[in-house]
Amino acid sequence: MPDISIPKYITLCMLFLFSATLSAKDVSVRILDARTKKPVSNAEVKNKADIVTQTDINGIFVADNSQAEIVSVSAIGYLPIHVDLKEKENVKNSIYYLTPDYFAEKTQLLYETRDRKYVTGAVSSIKGGEVENVAGTNRLNSLSGRMAGLDVRQLNGLPGSEASSVRIRGIHTFGSMQNVTYLVDGHVAADIRMLDPYDIEEVTILKDAAATVLYGLKSSNGVILINTKKGKKGSLKVNFNAEMTMQTPLKLFKFLDSHQYATLYNEALLNDDPNATPLYSEEDIALYKSGKSPYSHPNVDWVDLFLKDQTLMQRYNLDISGGSETAKYYVAASYVHNGGIFNIDEGLNTYNTNSAVDVLNLHGNVDLSISKNLSVFVDIKAKKDKRNAQGYYSASFDQSILNQLYRMPNNAYQPITYNGMVAGSSTYPSNPYGLLNKSGYGIMETNYISSTVDFKYNLGDFVPGLSLFGNFGFQSYADIVTNRVKSFSYYSQNSSGNWIQTGTDSQFTLGGSYSTGYRFFDHMAGLNYARYFGKHYVDASFMVNRHQTNEFVGGGITDTYQGIKGKLAYRFADRYLVDLAFAREGSNRFPKADRFGFFPAASVGWIVSEENFLKDNEMLNFLKLRASIGTNGNTVSNYFDYLSAFGTGNTVYFGTTAVGMSTLTQTKLGSKGITWEENTKQNVGLDFSVFNNRLTGSIDVFNEDVKHIIIAGAVSSMFGADLYSPVGEMNNKGYEVQLVWNDRIDELSYNIGLNYGFTKNKILNQMEIDREYPWMYRTGNPYGSTFGYVFDRYFTEDDDLSTLPDQSLISAKYQAGDLKYKDLNNDGVINDKDIAKIGNTYPEINYGLSMGMQYKGFDLAILFQGVANVDTYLSGDGEWAFYNKTGNVTAQHLGRWQPGSGQNATYPRLTLTSTNNTATSSYWMKDASFLRLKNMEIGYTLPATWTKRVKLSRARVFLSGNNLITWDSLDNKDPESYDNRYPNVRSFSLGANLSF
Repeated sequence: MPDISIPKYITLCMLFLFSATLSAKDVSVRILDARTKKPVSNAEVKNKADIVTQTDINGIFVADNSQAEIVSVSAIGYLPIHVDLKEKENVKNSIYYLTPDYFAEKTQLLYETRDRKYVTGAVSSIKGGEVENVAGTNRLNSLSGRMAGLDVRQLNGLPGSEASSVRIRGIHTFGSMQNVTYLVDGHVAADIRMLDPYDIEEVTILKDAAATVLYGLKSSNGVILINTKKGKKGSLKVNFNAEMTMQTPLKLFKFLDSHQYATLYNEALLNDDPNATPLYSEEDIALYKSGKSPYSHPNVDWVDLFLKDQTLMQRYNLDISGGSETAKYYVAASYVHNGGIFNIDEGLNTYNTNSAVDVLNLHGNVDLSISKNLSVFVDIKAKKDKRNAQGYYSASFDQSILNQLYRMPNNAYQPITYNGMVAGSSTYPSNPYGLLNKSGYGIMETNYISSTVDFKYNLGDFVPGLSLFGNFGFQSYADIVTNRVKSFSYYSQNSSGNWIQTGTDSQFTLGGSYSTGYRFFDHMAGLNYARYFGKHYVDASFMVNRHQTNEFVGGGITDTYQGIKGKLAYRFADRYLVDLAFAREGSNRFPKADRFGFFPAASVGWIVSEENFLKDNEMLNFLKLRASIGTNGNTVSNYFDYLSAFGTGNTVYFGTTAVGMSTLTQTKLGSKGITWEENTKQNVGLDFSVFNNRLTGSIDVFNEDVKHIIIAGAVSSMFGADLYSPVGEMNNKGYEVQLVWNDRIDELSYNIGLNYGFTKNKILNQMEIDREYPWMYRTGNPYGSTFGYVFDRYFTEDDDLSTLPDQSLISAKYQAGDLKYKDLNNDGVINDKDIAKIGNTYPEINYGLSMGMQYKGFDLAILFQGVANVDTYLSGDGEWAFYNKTGNVTAQHLGRWQPGSGQNATYPRLTLTSTNNTATSSYWMKDASFLRLKNMEIGYTLPATWTKRVKLSRARVFLSGNNLITWDSLDNKDPESYDNRYPNVRSFSLGANLSF
């Protein structure tokens, strides 16, 4: 791991700052943004005599003692505050916070920025500063619980991946294209992994048809806009951010000691065959328990031995910005290192076999006003990351080693023999020590570059309000895998006590290739007309666009989307709002004669608070009603499903010598009707601000009807070929609430926020076969529903099995202590006719609760995140005792059914051979709802009089924690993560945000 530490001069600066003393005759007040804790420059400061001054670039204004009175402080996009300078001894060198005026802010939409109060679509957003200090590399995970309608689940904590599932307003299709569309600075995002958090200006989610329809064939699942930082007018400004993070696994399996394992193994053996000879004698069990013979009777905690209790992550960022009216610039660089959780033998190899990642990000842009009419914006982003693995690199290398750790019982063997060799056995040949340290290494490197040029030419000299705009974008990324793999031998003792070598210690096998590689071309040009006519305002745009994806690794077909799109926004008296938008877009994934779809949307809004009967109302400050309807498109995943396909069939034989000849068979029947999915969305909402702008909120209710979902195998399998048909239908509906309370008591500012979203989908048509009973149908249930047998109770020794429904189709042998399933149709047999819905894979409810406080230089932010109405299925290593006869056991298996347990057991009887208890059933389906203290951050911004002495305009130190506490009903796994993947982590970070 590289030896990287915060530069010494920063530590010296901090010591000096904290040792400094104050002395000033004037009243100096700093104004910060309550959300991002950053200075608010150019804020207007006005006294009773209307004498006006402004805050400087550092958010500071200075008044002499003669101005000892109450002043108002206001800035565009913020709620005003009053500062009492008469209390100058308390006010001097203090910090006050401006709360953003939510509906006075501008927000990013597709191809435009608009005042939030004039938005008629369903949109939510947060500033990048709210998540910039959250630990981790995948920024998407930092959005959990922050916006209504957004469901983000972190699936693993693997450095360089931290894979996440992201959905906007739930599930919109049971087809293969379920992903959200991501745009960075208005362009298709080829790689959003590991964006520099300090580089993000704003994140916006677009939810309904009015907000998303302009993106045509990729708009149905919602759109996430990520805007990165740009240069601003002003003198040169330098920001440096440093963060050190300690990470610990959230949940790991805790396996039983060797003597407990041996005891339970004997019990399982005898449960299956009462006449069997126990594998472990009483003497064996006693030696396991005493630890007197660690090599012949070992007790090795493999998880504790090879997974660290904590690991470190470091992150550093430097950015420089500034400019004039003519040219504004922004340059940033960042570096991240995450060391990985595996406990490797660091002195053994000259290479790293831990799951580490190193990431370097570079970003620069310049905004040029070339003439009074022409402006050009050029942006370049580059990223290089390197990820390590033990042995052969694959996307699931972490799962391979963790599966091995989880299935190794404590009594398998010592990792290293007493003579220094790698141990092993025929039952457990893959010694984790050897896998981690003697299998070689794999590296995946990602090289990514993005370059975009945006321009705007004002044609107002010819037609007032008219402008020409466009952009050109190119992105390229490639994943390069290098493998240096070798095998290792292991040693085991035979019955005579001799050590026997199995396998060989090989040299490196060299390998490497591009695993993925894409080039993206993204171009657009358009005309915009925006102008006031008295009380009328018109803003219209017409655009042509083309987006191509070229897969230069793997020989994929160039993926092309192109078309035209337009929008019309109309306002009357700034209170009546109408928005119309459309996209006509086509793709080469569809038949040539029918490649273009038309996707329209319309929305209206009424700012009721601007009406005379409500204007200047002291309680109701803002009220807007809005509604939208439109049709979004969703593309398909495969090419040429509209064409028939043929392949090699069975061999037939001719002649007396039986000469075999290959045949040609039709594998797919072409369907000329292949088309895009159409999602008709309706949304009704209101936005409000009441109690002198203390409480702001939005409420939305939505409904979606989706049709033309592609269904594979739309004819009977007896036909012998696949047919893809666009006849699937589903419905998705729900509601969202987002509330924020902001208030201030003198220098104490605080806020409380709540967001809540409910979504429920239903499959209406998937050409399901006719089923005998209604509970068997998947149609009518949500997408992702789990089906299985319904657990009834445990069989007991008092049962007469011959009088109970027959379960022999599940397992030939079942007995007391096994799981008894419900006979739903009462036919006396447990079979596929007794399979019903037993759980939901995706949460129906997502919510977040945030709290914040700012006092003088101190600030506190707390975020709770939760989900409900969701289940998880427990299976495999760690959950099932002696899985595949060689698996492990945990504390839950101590509660297994034994004679006399009745229905009080917490686990069925132990077995090595029966499959009855591992059949998919509701017994293993557990509630995965949870409430999590997702993030907490405590910060302190040093007084300006301190920071000025060391040429700093701002200095803030912070301590933050992520995934701190989870309230859930699961014992061995995190409710968000996948089984046996790199665990999600709890993190504690110490950092500093400095401005020069």
